[in-house]
Amino acid sequence: MIPKLEEVDKEHFDMVLSKKGLKSLDFELTFQREPIQVLEIHAVKGHVTVKRKSTGKHKTYKTGHGSTSWAVDFEQDLNRGVFD
Repeated sequence: MIPKLEEVDKEHFDMVLSKKGLKSLDFELTFQREPIQVLEIHAVKGHVTVKRKSTGKHKTYKTGHGSTSWAVDFEQDLNRGVFD
């Protein structure tokens, strides 16, 4: 399990792959959490990097408070052929 990755986004990611007939084993997710600023109260922010193993192509998406869903952005990129 990827630490601090929103479960709803992970489920969307898996659904998109299934809908496209792609295997989740062909993709690698890496979550990088941004440092927490002590004086500010905010949700966890970070970046998710998605890598397609079979092509070597990868892209990093913002995640957390104030960002759009990285899984939605991933779906749009997948539809545009970014990972082909």
